[in-house]
Amino acid sequence: MTTHEGTINISVIIPCYNAETTIAATLESLARQHWDQPWEVLVVDNRSTDRSLTIAAGYRERLPSLRLIDASARQGQPFALNVGVAAARGAKILLCDADDEVGPGWLQAMGSGPERARVRRGAHR
Repeated sequence: MTTHEGTINISVIIPCYNAETTIAATLESLARQHWDQPWEVLVVDNRSTDRSLTIAAGYRERLPSLRLIDASARQGQPFALNVGVAAARGAKILLCDADDEVGPGWLQAMGSGPERARVRRGAHR
């Protein structure tokens, strides 16, 4: 994870509710990503009562731009996502669930994809 000063290019938002059995695999898969742009990971806690936050905090050394965000004001994934997006510093937002494991090159592909891909808008013909 590159931790340049200045603008964060990507924020990866992970809404989290009682994910102690899966969050380590998710964060491990993100810690293995390689990209030369600044990025951050936000674990957005939505009233977890298990060890999810303790496990996530254990990844701060491997993910230096990891932030733990409190979304306990209201229960539900949509609320946690909204809180995460509001807290994000990235120019681009990527979403992962707390039980996702991203593959090698995922961050690179997602981070550079829109600039390199032909994108069309409007009605399909």
